[in-house]
Amino acid sequence: MEQAIEDLEQQNLKIRAEMRMEMGQMREQINKMFEIITWNAAPTPAVATKGVAPSAATQEGFKDCAQRWRELATQVQPPLSE
Repeated sequence: MEQAIEDLEQQNLKIRAEMRMEMGQMREQINKMFEIITWNAAPTPAVATKGVAPSAATQEGFKDCAQRWRELATQVQPPLSE
């Protein structure tokens, strides 16, 4: 009976150690995901928007933004090919 209790306690310790390890790995993955999400949500710097105020850049539509970047791409030397 005592041996069975010791075996259960050992199994319990082993399972707890495995769970702590898995929780640590999950915490790392969550932190990486959070970094990616916050990095993608960061406002664009004024340099990238060519002097446009950040509030105006965030309010413009997708088509307007795409057109603005197309116009900027035509100014690149040497020209970019499609």
